[in-house]
Amino acid sequence: MSSVLSIEFCTSWGYDLRAVALLQRFLKAYRHDGIESFNLIPSSGGVFEVRYNDKLIYSKKAQGIFPDTEDLLLVLDAEIRGY
Repeated sequence: MSSVLSIEFCTSWGYDLRAVALLQRFLKAYRHDGIESFNLIPSSGGVFEVRYNDKLIYSKKAQGIFPDTEDLLLVLDAEIRGY
């Protein structure tokens, strides 16, 4: 199975720069971990969501705040490495 890491972000609220910065961090951390695709998905409605494959890892809309990058990396490490 190919691995996909995606960030869906609201363009009308200007979350694009935040999404690009987070994607750069993901690329630095995971480019050698067999992730086949890193995706940015423009959206609307105030969303900022991170998915690994089809699993929702973080939702700003659900949590009410943007994710802390380091905390998000810990969650992704566990998901990617299976622990």
